[in-house]
Amino acid sequence: NLLLIVIILIYILIDYYKFNDFKLKNISVEAGSVLSKNVNDYLKTEVKDIENFKLDLSKVNTKKIGDYTYNISHNGVKKNGVINVVDTSPPIVTINDLYIEKTDNFYVGELIKECNDYSLPCSVILSNSEDLDFLSKNDDYEIKIVVEDSAGNKTEENSVNVHVMEKEKIDEIKIIDLETSHFSQDLENLDVKYYIKFNKAFSSIEQNSVPNISI
Repeated sequence: NLLLIVIILIYILIDYYKFNDFKLKNISVEAGSVLSKNVNDYLKTEVKDIENFKLDLSKVNTKKIGDYTYNISHNGVKKNGVINVVDTSPPIVTINDLYIEKTDNFYVGELIKECNDYSLPCSVILSNSEDLDFLSKNDDYEIKIVVEDSAGNKTEENSVNVHVMEKEKIDEIKIIDLETSHFSQDLENLDVKYYIKFNKAFSSIEQNSVPNISI
């Protein structure tokens, strides 16, 4: 009788082990993506009684690159897996045309108004380093740039307009712009361009739009 009881217990333990021997995947997802809530997407072997498995993704932040722990509980057993959030997408940038003085020190970061990306900061790279020669002559120039995030993702080449002129001409543009702004009684909703001074050079930016870039 004792032997029979032992055999039954062994079978019970084997069944229990098989019932709870679920294995989790280590998964990579793109930053900003929406995580699946289907338990089978996280299990190495698909199960049918999916309602008996509890998936916990509360510690995963898909808006920030890194490794995160998730867990699945079943029949009192909890197991952990890893979700790796990666960024393989190039930055989405808004180009910023510039008006600068011929003698200004030029900061390439001013060539973009906004860089939307999960791997900040963004870096601005001149496609041709000789493009900096435009600082020596008053004229309108088209500069080619590439923007790269901290994960090494790069945009396609973009063209930016740079207007090099004398300080007096720039001052005239500023004065005209300021006079235009005084025609509006509702300055908060005024939709005109104004100019901001950045390290001597200044850029044309839509009102109420704050640059969100890190260079």
